Amino acid sequence: LLLKELHEIHAPDILSVMLELKGLYIKLGQVLSVTVLPIPEQYRALFRTLQSDVPGWETFDDVIKPVLEREFGRPLDQVFEFVDPVPCGAASIGQAHRAKLKSTSNDDSDGHDDDRDVIIKVQYPDAAWQVPADIQCVGDFLKICVWAG
Repeated sequence: LLLKELHEIHAPDILSVMLELKGLYIKLGQVLSVTVLPIPEQYRALFRTLQSDVPGWETFDDVIKPVLEREFGRPLDQVFEFVDPVPCGAASIGQAHRAKLKSTSNDDSDGHDDDRDVIIKVQYPDAAWQVPADIQCVGDFLKICVWAG
């Protein structure tokens, strides 16, 4: 009973730390939520939220828009009619935004609208270095565990 109570108290804290650390730690929580390993249900239940409810972390104007403009090589308003600044989804290394592409031609003779609704997936700027660094840290930790027996 005491162990179950401790798990109930600390599972939200562990989830919070995983969300704060992002990247590999969110992915680890996702895996632990479905693994056959004996993970206490208090953790497994909270980690399941990482399958679909990861919050978007980066602000649109300060981070996401500059990343997209750098990737496209031009201002967003030249590519899209609209980009929703509120993420429609997020994952361990990025987030997604709804957008509408600008029409590519003025010729509408076929009766079809060239504008298309799309989803833009944006990798967090730190993911390129953070994921390999996290993997290295986990590997070093496992080496210490093996060494310590």
